[in-house]
Amino acid sequence: MRISRSLAGAIIVLSVAAWDCVGDDCIEDKAPCAEAERIGFATRMIDSQVADLESRTVALERAIAAASFPLPPQTLADFTLQLSAIDREAGIMMQHHGIIFSHITFTLGNPRWEKTADLRADSNKTAERLARIRDYLIELQKKLGLSARWNGSASPSLVPQGRRLKLDIPINEIKLPTDWLFKQPEILDLGGPSLLGQTLPLKEKKYAPGPSASPAYKLNPYHLSGLPIWVSKWLYGSSYQNFELEAQEAAKVRARHERSESITAGKPEERASLVHLQKGNTCAIAVQSEFLRAYNAAPLGTPEQQEDALFKESVQKHYYIGTRQHGHITAAHAGDLLQDHGLLIAQHALANDEELVAAAGTGKMLLVVVAADLLWYDESQSDGSHMVLLTGVELEAKDPTKPLGFYINDTGYAGGGRRLMPAERFYKAWHSTGSQFIEAR
Repeated sequence: MRISRSLAGAIIVLSVAAWDCVGDDCIEDKAPCAEAERIGFATRMIDSQVADLESRTVALERAIAAASFPLPPQTLADFTLQLSAIDREAGIMMQHHGIIFSHITFTLGNPRWEKTADLRADSNKTAERLARIRDYLIELQKKLGLSARWNGSASPSLVPQGRRLKLDIPINEIKLPTDWLFKQPEILDLGGPSLLGQTLPLKEKKYAPGPSASPAYKLNPYHLSGLPIWVSKWLYGSSYQNFELEAQEAAKVRARHERSESITAGKPEERASLVHLQKGNTCAIAVQSEFLRAYNAAPLGTPEQQEDALFKESVQKHYYIGTRQHGHITAAHAGDLLQDHGLLIAQHALANDEELVAAAGTGKMLLVVVAADLLWYDESQSDGSHMVLLTGVELEAKDPTKPLGFYINDTGYAGGGRRLMPAERFYKAWHSTGSQFIEAR
């Protein structure tokens, strides 16, 4: 149910203690600064590759725009091969970007260190550039009349000879610093990763209309079904009372919406159908499975079976540490399952309120880490963090930069869909765990 807040804190404390850095100078140990330089160099290398892919994509777009349709078979084959080559190389850049981002988070664990923040910002920009390349490729794919399920494959004998990076060890075993990015480029086997090679449609699915799409939100998880309210009050005391107060505040926000005094960004009602009750300390896995379900990219089976499959995958890839009931996803890999299944992610740590509102205001879903005790009004959870899916935000109609409340799906208890948390309470829970959120596109 939790991501270990104490572990994340320990990483930060150890990082600060061992790496007492001021500006560009490392007082006690130069290793972190040297590591940051190596990561920075690797990032610049990837950026140069991405810049090359951008120019090739634009050139291909212009060539297709200038061509006469219907295309002759050989011209179509040439365009398809160029598109395939760009797609494959972009897929490798996506995986390399994920490796570097995880390395920044895990090795340079102190998010307050200026170099860490700068590297993370550069990495997020790279993700945005790769996302734009993918959008271009999708449009070119449509123009060429290729199937939406086309996976970028082409006959190996027809692939133009070129300088490509080759992955010769499993992606999850690559460690920085190594020479993985600096080897003499070789011809890439077509079995490599692909930006378009996912079954992912890259668009959120259409939700079923009507009540079936929005299971009833359980206003107070501390109310025991079938028992008198006084029993729940007696058993859970302040936890029960605080949820009641939150429900009252949420009702006021919803009343303002009914009076057209606020607007909803996102799809909290529809996305409530994605939530399920997690099985163990697996909130980060369960939330990512929700996200993948929204894009029809989750493993086959029921939500519970999908979580089982993603849990096994997380263990195999060393994203998850410990037992299912008492372990956790490491902070370095909090959103890696999304990337492994075809989405590009951007992670934000020590973000401010404006950044969160700007991201949520676009209507996108976000993975957000909050303090479990403040989320559930339960002091026994004071050492735990919990990941939730932010499905929408309620904004002032006259000032869309001012949030009134945030809609979340909480896999921590049954009926945890479309909970509306007042903005002040949500901010408090969010800032208590490092103000982290993850975007995916």
